[in-house]
Amino acid sequence: MVALSLTITPILALANVEFRISEAEEGYVKIELAGREAKRLCTEKSKPLFDPELGIKKVSERAYLQKLNSEKSGSATYLEAARMGGGIYMYLPYFTPNEDCRNAVFHVKAKHILWNGKWKTGNVKIPAATVRQKAIFFTNENMPLIRGASYFDSEIPAPILAQLESSFAQIITFYQNVLDANIMRNIGVVAAIARNDGKYFGFGGDSLNIIRMSFDNPKPEHFSSFPSLFPATFTHELAHKLQSEKLFANAQARHIVEGGADFLKVIVLRSANITNDEKTKEIVLKAITECGEFADERTLFEKVQQKAFNFREAYDCGMVYYLTAYYSSNLPEWEFMDIFLKAMSGDKNYANQTDSLCLLFETTCQNERLNGIAGDKNAYLQQVEWLKGKIAAHSIILDKRKR
Repeated sequence: MVALSLTITPILALANVEFRISEAEEGYVKIELAGREAKRLCTEKSKPLFDPELGIKKVSERAYLQKLNSEKSGSATYLEAARMGGGIYMYLPYFTPNEDCRNAVFHVKAKHILWNGKWKTGNVKIPAATVRQKAIFFTNENMPLIRGASYFDSEIPAPILAQLESSFAQIITFYQNVLDANIMRNIGVVAAIARNDGKYFGFGGDSLNIIRMSFDNPKPEHFSSFPSLFPATFTHELAHKLQSEKLFANAQARHIVEGGADFLKVIVLRSANITNDEKTKEIVLKAITECGEFADERTLFEKVQQKAFNFREAYDCGMVYYLTAYYSSNLPEWEFMDIFLKAMSGDKNYANQTDSLCLLFETTCQNERLNGIAGDKNAYLQQVEWLKGKIAAHSIILDKRKR
């Protein structure tokens, strides 16, 4: 992530047009068009100012309302704008205006604003041209639960909140001190409960400049899952920070990115003592079983080519693939991890033995075990029996590197 410097960017040169974002009536966020050039550049056009798929309601020539919804709409990759606890989460690229108005400034107004790992008070101005892959969170609560660059929903019971804070700190420490990753640079965290009109139930997360984790419409009995669910998601989303966008040039991108993050999640949770051996093996065996349920007469490569694989398949089968790579490499744990992290950085020349390690799902792979994992159902089931034996005999734990 590249830090955005609000002091260096020539905001004044762009301030002829502002989009003032603030909390509105219940269930909406307000976007107001302001600035001396706003009318000429933005309102005297026949084309809609915003993408019609956003569903922004035009109230007047200069005022718009966006409904808050914790469900993704249409083909959206990220939540557009959603109520998270006592605040509002917005994915700013969706609200970048059309054509001439792109040289505008977002002017966010609230009591507390989380932007690029820092809390601001009152208002923040951000050039619209600089918000690629960035979200913002803001709240008008008088005393929000803020811990460093993190926001916790006050609806989360205090004992569970204490567990989450402790787990998050252990996870961050492991990434920083053991994996030598400055993982939280310019990163904020939001852990919240979401409410929506559709009463959608589920859990989600994003890995942008804000690590967003939210549980939609939980019932009282669901709170007991928070101490395991939130840290697991947090660890997975942080793992994405060690991955390069170059990986998406690979045909098997989702298996690499999501499977690689889940593989690292298992190792970090166990090594940071968030989980024990029994729980870790339970997570892995569940992934092995679920990947097997997705398997059929096609290989993973054929499914990807046909765009016919299940959403969860990339997570579960990707994790199983990387665990197989880990145990079949016969390398010392740290040597493998260094090579794995190099592969996740997008370096295709991550090792001399790429055809046997196959960490980027190489089509030239000569590793029979990995070819079996990525093969059809029969090949997969044969190889996972070997993997289950490895899982039963070993603790999936990474000790701090001996300097």
